Amino acid sequence: MMMKALLLLAFACTSVRATVCTPVSEIDLAAYSGRWYNVYYDRLTQIFSSPNCATAYYAIDSSATVPTLTVNNSGLDRDGRTSTFLLGYVAQNDATTAADLTLHLDGVSQDASYRICALGNKTYGAGYYEWSVVTDDAGLSLYVLARDVNTFFARSDATVTALLNRLGYTGLIFGPVANNQAGCPADVYSPAWNPNTPLAKMAPVKAAPSATNCPGGSLSACMKLCPSTSVLVYKSCVETCASRCMK
Repeated sequence: MMMKALLLLAFACTSVRATVCTPVSEIDLAAYSGRWYNVYYDRLTQIFSSPNCATAYYAIDSSATVPTLTVNNSGLDRDGRTSTFLLGYVAQNDATTAADLTLHLDGVSQDASYRICALGNKTYGAGYYEWSVVTDDAGLSLYVLARDVNTFFARSDATVTALLNRLGYTGLIFGPVANNQAGCPADVYSPAWNPNTPLAKMAPVKAAPSATNCPGGSLSACMKLCPSTSVLVYKSCVETCASRCMK
């Protein structure tokens, strides 16, 4: 019932939805690996998963043919008691958009876009990114990830909140909501990670020059990339394709 209400509210608010951000031009996947804690989300994100105790663990997949991180997403189920885990990978399949990644989760029927809008400094532990702002290619979902929850709110919250305001993540539907990261079961933080572990030797992935900002290179190809798991997401994705590919 709550999901249906959120969808109806989202349709009503499409004229004030968040801006589709430009992904960062360079991403060092080695510095992106390790443990992340989800500190902010928007309410549309709740349609797909529970934000309670949400965390992610990424590791370099050295066997992949394209730059890839293995994914272990964990947290609490909607009942608020049961630990849940989703395994998969996130891959960079287009060298022209280094931080526009594809997220695949085992058991989920369709892959999703994973767009990195902004990154903190590489000053955590041995040189890992401090925080990350993640959305999809329609700008609907929001995940703000941090290495350390308390440090983030003490040092980076004001900077990130100002960025989210500029991107249009405000209001009832798209405004950021703080995650619950207190009293979480220990198993959601498995495997253990030491941030002082030296970064894996992997060169940064840079965006290559591109003559077009149209994903797939054409309107029809772009529309084929749009996720169909949600009418709202598909509609916004098609609108984005039209704005980028019909210039």
